[in-house]
Amino acid sequence: GFTTREVRARTPAIPGLTVTIPAGTRIIGADGNPVAQITLTPVPVDRSPMPFPPGVTAPLLFTIQPGGAVPSKPLPISFPNPQQAPPGTRAELYFFDLIAGNWAVWGMGSVSPDGTAIVSDPGFGLPRFAWHFPYIRAPLPDQVRSRNARGGRARRSRS
Repeated sequence: GFTTREVRARTPAIPGLTVTIPAGTRIIGADGNPVAQITLTPVPVDRSPMPFPPGVTAPLLFTIQPGGAVPSKPLPISFPNPQQAPPGTRAELYFFDLIAGNWAVWGMGSVSPDGTAIVSDPGFGLPRFAWHFPYIRAPLPDQVRSRNARGGRARRSRS
């Protein structure tokens, strides 16, 4: 089988996560059979299948199953923006490569203009079903860090 129309896979367990399966996409499982159903599941970051790469800390982690399945087209993804990084901030998009046995960057994304999501770059998408997370390498501005620490809007000091 293949999709006859675009499908947007979501889970209430991870608000803001959307995996888009374009029309005409065929997904083949590790067993060589077509995949008819997928699941998106949050994974606590301290339960990662392997240590993260040196210097990398995942702000969120999820798995898309069945593990090892491969889509015929890249699947665009929109992650939530838990770090509240500003619009335009670049993020590396990681997956756990089951074949190589390590974490690998499969593409890049950017924080959306409204700041709510990290969106994979056009033409890039999930290469294989596995564990995935976005990572923003650049340090966030002090204003964003302090807003995150307080759990709300940034306050500006008057000079």
